[in-house]
Amino acid sequence: MLDRSQLKDILSIWLSLGLFTLLTSLFWLTDRSLYSKSFYLLFAFPALLGLIVARTEMLPILRQPPVLLFLLLAAWVLASLSWAEGEGVTSSLIKRPLYIFLAIAGLAYLGSVRAPIPIRNLLLISMFVITAFVVWSAVEFIQTPRKPWDNRYIGPGVLVHPLLTSHILGLMFVFGMASVLLSNRLNRFTWICLLCCPLLLWGIVLTGSRTPLVGIAAMLCWLCLLRPNRRTLGILALMATLALVAYIVQPTIFTSRGVSWRPDIWSAALDKIMGHPLIGYGFEGDIAFPVENMKRIWRDPHNIPLAVALELGLIGLILWLAMHTSVLHACVVNRNNTEVVVASCLLVFGLAAGLTEGGNFFSRPNESWFITWIPLAFAVAATARIRTNKMSS
Repeated sequence: MLDRSQLKDILSIWLSLGLFTLLTSLFWLTDRSLYSKSFYLLFAFPALLGLIVARTEMLPILRQPPVLLFLLLAAWVLASLSWAEGEGVTSSLIKRPLYIFLAIAGLAYLGSVRAPIPIRNLLLISMFVITAFVVWSAVEFIQTPRKPWDNRYIGPGVLVHPLLTSHILGLMFVFGMASVLLSNRLNRFTWICLLCCPLLLWGIVLTGSRTPLVGIAAMLCWLCLLRPNRRTLGILALMATLALVAYIVQPTIFTSRGVSWRPDIWSAALDKIMGHPLIGYGFEGDIAFPVENMKRIWRDPHNIPLAVALELGLIGLILWLAMHTSVLHACVVNRNNTEVVVASCLLVFGLAAGLTEGGNFFSRPNESWFITWIPLAFAVAATARIRTNKMSS
C-alpha cells in the first residue's frame, strides 16, 4: 500500500509529464483532438488527485487572492450561461472553468508541494524541444515552393495557423530571454537559452505575426522597470535598434498588412458592448457584431479584454483585471526572486499579446492558453512557492 508521500511523488512525476505534453505536443501530435485529451489525462486528473492527497499544502495556495478572484470570475462565467443566447451555449461549457482551475492547481502543486524536476527546467526542456521542431520544419518550409498567399510559417504536428503558432514561440522566447537577462553567470541553462532564443525569434518572424512582437516589447519594458540595470536596458535598446534597421532596410516589414482592421473591429465591438454593458451577452452568447468598413460580421474582437467585456460585461472585466493585477502585484512585491520575475515576464507577454489578438478566453486547452492561462498559472505557482516557503520558515 502506497503511503501519502509516495503518492505525492507519483503525482509529481505524472504532472511533470503532463506539463511537458501541454507545452510541446502541438508540435508532434498527429491528431488535434488528442491535445485536449492528453491534458485531461496527464495534467487535469493528477491535479485533481493532488488537491485531495496534498490538501493541507494546497489549501493555503488556493486562498491566494489571484486564485480566489479566478474562482469569482469562474462563478460569474457560469452564472452568465443563464442569460447567454446562441447555438454554442451548451451544458458542456460548465467544464471549461474546471479545466483552467486544475491547470492552475497542477502548476501550483509542482511549484509548492513536490516536483521531480524544477518547473524552470521543465520549461527549458520544452523550449529546447520546440526549438528543434521549429528548425526542422522551418528549413523544410523555406525550401518548399509556395504561393504568395501561403508564405507564412505554421509548423509541424497539429498546428493550424501562423498566428496561433506565434503564441507558443513567443512565450518560449520570452522565457529564454528573461532567463538570460536575469542570470548572474553563464552556465548550461543560459547557454541553452542563448542557443534557442534566436531560432525561436526566427520562427516568429516566419509566421508573419506581429502579436508576439508586441508582447516581447512589453516584456522588455516590464523587465526594465523591475530590474533596471545595464543588461536589461541594453537589450531593450538593441531590440529597438534592430527594429529600426529592419524598417529602414525593408519598410513594409511592419506595415505590409497595415493594422489588419483592428481599430474598426475594436470600435464595432465597443458599440456592441454598449448594448449590455454591465453583464454582457453571456459566456459563448451571441456577440456577433457588424464591421461596416469590412462589410462583414465578426464574433472575435481580436482583443481579450474586449472579448471579456462582450461576454461578461463590466463586472466580468473588473474581475479579469483584478485577477491579473493581484498576480502582478505579488510579483512586484517578490521581485528579488528571479523565478517570480521570469514568471511575471510570461504574464506581461500574454497580457500585451492579448491586446491585439485573442477572443476565446475560456476555451479548452489550445494555443490561446499560451497568452492567457499558462502564463497566469506559472505566475501563481511562482508566487505561491514564495508564500509557502515563508510559512514553513
